Amino acid sequence: MDFTRLGPAARSRILVIGGCGGIGSAIVEAVRGIGCDVAVMDLPASIKATSMSDAIGIDLKASDTIAAAFEALDALDFRPDHVVFASGYTADLTPVRNMNPDVLDDVMDGNLRGIVLAAKAALARMDAGSLVFLSTAIGQVGAPGYGPYGMAKGGLNALVRTIAAEEAAQAIRANAVAPGPVLTPFVRGGMGRGVKDTSTEAQPTRFDADAFAKRIPMGRLGEPDDVAGPVLFLMSEAARYITGQVIHVNGGAFMRD
Repeated sequence: MDFTRLGPAARSRILVIGGCGGIGSAIVEAVRGIGCDVAVMDLPASIKATSMSDAIGIDLKASDTIAAAFEALDALDFRPDHVVFASGYTADLTPVRNMNPDVLDDVMDGNLRGIVLAAKAALARMDAGSLVFLSTAIGQVGAPGYGPYGMAKGGLNALVRTIAAEEAAQAIRANAVAPGPVLTPFVRGGMGRGVKDTSTEAQPTRFDADAFAKRIPMGRLGEPDDVAGPVLFLMSEAARYITGQVIHVNGGAFMRD
């Protein structure tokens, strides 16, 4: 095994769903930088707001666009070796006692149901390789106001373990990376549905970032590349015996309490 390369093999075909977002674009840049062939899917509005003009439009809340996006991938004769699910969004923070059922359905559809359908479509086009999903610690420990988002990501963790068990014989692995707060439009108050500006000063954070950073053993919030690295590792040959896992990437915040 070549331990000098802890990332996917050169010329690997990698599909990144949600590749126009803060973390997704960091992953796209990283895998392109090591010589992989990359296809990107994201919301049309997100594609328009970036330089990824060759990306394929998809809306995980709409089943017909999921089917159409993978048909477009087929037209490119692109059969992925690895698929990264980097999409995710939430709604306004609301306690369960005040939750709007329509908001619950919306967030669950985009963060779980749509991911399941996209994973199903991806698996039908894979002979071996891996799936890597972006999860969150909120899906395991909970956070006030994040009910629908946390429930969806908790379901996503179960999806990871299910696919890992079902596809092991096909040499397809499934894992997740669960970041803590990362400096992206999502943390700065956006909903993760096409926010354009990714500069750290562009928008106020949805919480007191400085105060939260003081609670993190490493003393800072994450950056997109902090997440991209573990994602690339999970697509590598060095991770060939890792499946069904949720790897927490948060500077030690998950153990703080």
